[in-house]
Amino acid sequence: MTVKKGQELQEVLKAASKSVREKARLAGAPLFYMQNGNRVREDADGRKYALVVDGDGKSLEFPIE
Repeated sequence: MTVKKGQELQEVLKAASKSVREKARLAGAPLFYMQNGNRVREDADGRKYALVVDGDGKSLEFPIE
C-alpha cells in the first residue's frame, strides 16, 4: 500500500465522502459534520440544520436553506 499525497489524497477522500453520504442516505441515517465552523446535521432527504448549544446547555436546531 502506498501513501497518498496531494491531489491523489484529495481524490481518495472525496470518493470516500461520496460513498459514506450515499450509504447514509440509503439507510435513512443523518450525517453530522462541521461546515464553516458550524455543526450541521443533514437528514437523508437532504434537509440541513445548524446545531447550536445555548448558554444554558440546551441543544437548538435551525434550518439551513
